[in-house]
This record gives sequence, structure tokens and C-alpha cells, in this order.
Amino acid sequence: MTPSAAPPAAAAYMTPAMEKLLSRPPSAVFYGISGVGKSFASQCAFGRDFLFVVHDPEVLRAIASFIRMYPEIAKQKYGLTDIPEFFHIPGERRPQPGERLEAGACTVPVNCLATVEALVNKIALSAKNRSFDWKCRDGQVRQFRGIVFDEFSEFDARMSSQLQVKFGKDGFSINRELHRVQRKLRDISIAYEIAFVFICGESQPKFYATAAVEEGAKVAPEKQGQLQYLGGPTLPTGNLSSSVCGQVSFVFQFTVKDDIDMTAAIPGPKRLMLTGAGERWYRKGRDFGIPYEVDLSQTDLRELLARTGCIK
Repeated sequence: MTPSAAPPAAAAYMTPAMEKLLSRPPSAVFYGISGVGKSFASQCAFGRDFLFVVHDPEVLRAIASFIRMYPEIAKQKYGLTDIPEFFHIPGERRPQPGERLEAGACTVPVNCLATVEALVNKIALSAKNRSFDWKCRDGQVRQFRGIVFDEFSEFDARMSSQLQVKFGKDGFSINRELHRVQRKLRDISIAYEIAFVFICGESQPKFYATAAVEEGAKVAPEKQGQLQYLGGPTLPTGNLSSSVCGQVSFVFQFTVKDDIDMTAAIPGPKRLMLTGAGERWYRKGRDFGIPYEVDLSQTDLRELLARTGCIK
């Protein structure tokens, strides 16, 4: 969607059917290279009323530093006085007393697939009125409107590794199981009207091999050198990335320009969020109120996403 396509605010028109549909919380994918600021941006935008499911608590370090350095801005602009509530799914854990370990091991692998499924099942059982109950680290039970998986690329990589132990080199079965988990997340999000946000790394566009570059490449001549998969979120397979992007309403790419933006409230590199479809990149924004390019140093992302229904 482009700004020029958006109707003027005065021309806003709404029917009961449109209002019901647009009030549903949509799901989204945020992706970009490491260090571009996608985790920090999502924590500012969703930290007040979303549960963060993290592969490593270190993804919360930047927001902790920000709140420490700028407590008034964090409170007034984002409603944050502490780091967002989070649930940590580690790759490995310490053994319990008396627990047997494999030879030479000092930690126990965590079953990521089973943990994610158990978590979303637990959330679904407590869901009501587009929110769910969660017992927070301070012992209080609060209501949250959605879940942020940060980062989903790591969770899917762990699931894929665990499935390789079960299925070996049967890539079809591994891919099928990953798709099943993704469909389950989508179905729970739709059934209980809870927004899911997937934070992912970035993969470059992939092209079919060319005979000139790769000897013996089994690629039809007409496909050689042509685009095979769009660039987008990093996931174990290209078709899984395509499926995930197809199931959500928003796919935003985060990028950064090297020049320093001295006009921002907190000077630093100019961070951008790209929302419109690209020739070689997955991007999507099912909302005419979102610009093609968003300057995050000049834009309140929480306020922008509130117009889409992601945030109340």
C-alpha cells in the first residue's frame, strides 16, 4: 500500500461488517539483519500488552538500557517502566538433581517444538475477549493481547534440528511437521483473536543455479539464473518462509542507513521499516494507512500500528 492510495481521513467510511473485520487483531512478521533494531522496535511497540517468547533474554538488553537511560520517555511514550514480560525457551538447560546426562554432556537439550506447542495450548485455554491471562514474574496475573516470538528464526531452526533426529534425511516429513506447527499457531491466533508477531532474521533472495557457475546443476535452461525464492524472513526452507508470510497481514522489513540522524530525539543511524511489496523481497501491509517507507527515528511505531488494529 502507498500513502497516495490512502483516502483522506474525512472520507472514512465504516459498516458493521468492516468494523468487525478491522477490529480483529492481525498478525505480523518483522524481519531484518542482526542489530538493525527489530527487537527493540517491537518491545517499544508491544511491550505494554504482549507476552514476549524469547530464545535468549539478551534480546531485552537494549530496551532495559533504554528504560534506564530515558525512563520518562519510556514511560510517557511507550508505557514502559520495566522490561516487557517474557517467557524464555532455552536451547539447553541445567540438569535437575539426579538427572542422567549423556556421556560428556553438562546440559540437557530442551524440546523446542513440544515447549512451543504446550505454551500456545496453555494460552488458548485462558483466552477470552481477545486476550489471555498470564502469571507474571511479580506474581500478578495480567491480561495480554498477543505474543511476540523473538526470534522465530531460532525457534524454527531448533525445531528443524530436533525433527532431523526423528526423520533423518526425510526433508519432506521435516517440512510437513514445521508447516503443521505454523498452521497451529495461525489457527489459534484466528480462533482466539490473539495477535502473533514473529521476529525473524533476514535471508537474501535465492536464485536458480546457472550451468556457467555450477557444473552439473540440474536446472531447466529457462530457469537458470532466475529468482527461486524471494528474500525475506530466515526460516529452514524457502517454501516455509513463503507460507508464513502468506498467513499474516503484515510483513515488514527493517533496515538501516549508515548516516547518523541528528534530528532524532536520540541521535543514531537512520532506521527504516519497509512495508510495500518488492520485486525480490517479501513485504506486505494490508492497510492503506501505512506508508511504503517508515522512518523509525521520526515515527511512533506503536501509534502507527494502533491504526492497523495490532495494538489497542
